[in-house]
Amino acid sequence: MKIAVTALLGTLAAIAVACARPAHAGGRRLALVVGTSTYADPTWTGLVNAATDAERIADLLERRFAYDVIRLIDRDRDTFKRSLATLSEAAAEADDLLVFVAGHGHFDPTDKAGYLVFADADPTCDRGCYPLDNIKRALFGTRARHVLVMLDACYAGTFDPAIAFGGGTFARRGEIVPAHLRQILQDHAAARSRLVFASVGRAPTLDGTPGQAHSPFARILLAELERAVTTGAVSIDRIAIVMKEGPEPLPVLAPTSFPAALPHDVNGTFLFVAAADLCADFERVIAQARKTTSGTTGAPAGARRTRSIRHSSARAAACANASPPTAPICCVAASVVSPRRRSTSGDARSTSASRSVSPRPRPAQRRRSPARRAAAG
Repeated sequence: MKIAVTALLGTLAAIAVACARPAHAGGRRLALVVGTSTYADPTWTGLVNAATDAERIADLLERRFAYDVIRLIDRDRDTFKRSLATLSEAAAEADDLLVFVAGHGHFDPTDKAGYLVFADADPTCDRGCYPLDNIKRALFGTRARHVLVMLDACYAGTFDPAIAFGGGTFARRGEIVPAHLRQILQDHAAARSRLVFASVGRAPTLDGTPGQAHSPFARILLAELERAVTTGAVSIDRIAIVMKEGPEPLPVLAPTSFPAALPHDVNGTFLFVAAADLCADFERVIAQARKTTSGTTGAPAGARRTRSIRHSSARAAACANASPPTAPICCVAASVVSPRRRSTSGDARSTSASRSVSPRPRPAQRRRSPARRAAAG
């Protein structure tokens, strides 16, 4: 019995470290997640992973990080333009604002400008393409506290000519541990951020191969976000280092600030913070445990201790069985539970067509322009 109680106390101590973390302090978490795999003009080859990357990232942001997500899957340029402007204007001072785009990119060597390519693009990109520089313009006046633009497309680094050829310095931020999370979040709230993170500079980037889930960029991003559910949070700087120096090195550029009316602070970064509503099931079990142990005031001391141990065991079991089961982030305090958020879908159509995979093996596709493909021969 003594050994069992000691083991239980050890389990509860471990849970306390993993579970005790603050809720998201401040405002909302807003995201525009875009993926284009299917194009009206056959000049632009279909991409295997862009749409599914966007869908998977949007799902994770909603379920694990409490983001309000606008999804644009295989949509036209004007829809993206309107959505970006609307979200930029809607963000309030305490909000986090994230923009993720996966799809073809295009570079015009004449005007030295990069473009995002949408489903309605024509072969020359005169229609259906959005200048990367215009993203900065659309976000220039936003009041959001933290802003991050992530681009998984060819020539994504031409968002800013200063970083297009690999400029910028990678910030060396350590991995976040739950014990330090509260202080990290307090420091984070005090520093404004305006950052862009590109999968590549002025070059093509891989979409992946048929049968391989996600592009290399998205695959590492998803893995790091899943790990953040364990640690409580992850910074974009940490994600960038893992992509640049990990087992599968990618040609990503350092997260770099861009001009804005409310400028980037020198110590600013962007954090993905796991949502407190992961604890909802956990807290419901605890509430039930409290109901079943009510009315024990007049019980003998030994009975009350037994009930208390059972209550603690129920708490431990609830946290251990929370989603994901291997790495729960639960909240010991019932008050630290944020409301579950709904998504706003920008696409009412099924995306099954954009998820098709060719049965014949093909070399890895690149998210690049037709002109580049012709030059490559």
